[in-house]
Amino acid sequence: MAEPARFKLLLTNPHFHYKSGGVAKTIRALIAQYSGKVRSCVLSTNSYYSTKSAGILESATTKIFLDRIMLSYKKYIVSPCSFIHCMAIHPDIIHVHSYRNFQGDVAMFFGILSRKPILLTTHASIIEREGTDHTLIFKRLYDFFLKPVYSRFVRLWLVTSKDEGIDLETYFKRSLPVLKIPLGTELSPPIAPSDVEAFVKTHGLQGKFVISYVGRLVENKGVQFVIKALQVVRKIIPNILFLIIGADDGYLNHINDMIKKLDVGENVRYLGFLRRTPKEFYAAYTASDAIIYPTKTENFGYVFIEAASLSKPIITSSRFTDVFNPSDVFFFNYGDVDALAGKILQVFNEPQAAIERAQRFHQKVLGMRNWSDVARIHEKIYQFLLNSKK
Repeated sequence: MAEPARFKLLLTNPHFHYKSGGVAKTIRALIAQYSGKVRSCVLSTNSYYSTKSAGILESATTKIFLDRIMLSYKKYIVSPCSFIHCMAIHPDIIHVHSYRNFQGDVAMFFGILSRKPILLTTHASIIEREGTDHTLIFKRLYDFFLKPVYSRFVRLWLVTSKDEGIDLETYFKRSLPVLKIPLGTELSPPIAPSDVEAFVKTHGLQGKFVISYVGRLVENKGVQFVIKALQVVRKIIPNILFLIIGADDGYLNHINDMIKKLDVGENVRYLGFLRRTPKEFYAAYTASDAIIYPTKTENFGYVFIEAASLSKPIITSSRFTDVFNPSDVFFFNYGDVDALAGKILQVFNEPQAAIERAQRFHQKVLGMRNWSDVARIHEKIYQFLLNSKK
């Protein structure tokens, strides 16, 4: 049997930078595993990136750092060259990552005009319609105009969990071609004890009970609830230290004001974005007594995998039943500060039970698909869509 023909794949990254964010990490992990028959290009906010046939990321073939137009919210940054990039790439198939972003809309429009197959991985972006403040109005307007377009022209919707599939069909109020493909796992690398010791010494963690949040600093991630819970917890655990690890997405000033108002500055430390230095990043995980993820929703949760691969107890409010059971983590309802404080105290008071729970989750993670398996599944889907007629 002849080898399938090579084809050109266009993926869209909704984030401001290609190197940060869970969606960007998913795209990088996939294209690194694609076989030689896939030539993939990534359309990002400020430039598009081309990959070799083996899927290894090259430097940007063009760099367009033009003045950007802000449409009231960071997520909707517009690069006027995106459509030109699509024409230059001239893909055989279009894979949109996340919903409600300009790059996806441009690629979608190009796919409709050129009659190319379009598929979309939601990355939990559908549930974001429950947002707050001024963005909710913008999202409703967006949904009113573009929801029918996506409903009609997306050939296949990819979700990472059963709950996400239910959210999708509830949102569109009709049955859709949905396929569940859990994302791949990449276990955290082993960290040398000397690197952990250096991290502890640098940040003054000796003798501290350390809980860490890893992720973007944005309202719906729930960091504010941890700050409030510290008021109660530090009376029982005076040496508790809450590390915030991740890039600020416009919420840091609010968090700093809350820390000052509640007078918990001695118990909170903001370390910023550490993924540029993997040793320090994973040393932060290793030095933590527990990882806390108080987010409203999470499509896959790389933080869960990273924490579980290092057998760290996880305190979370995220509903992601396809990855863990409530017995694998310390679960509380989103926004319930008293319950959150109780879970932190439970981990502190029952350290052995917390470690045993973390080790159970660790064993589950070891049995999950790796990125190579997931990339092969995606390639089969691409080939099927290319070979079939609508």
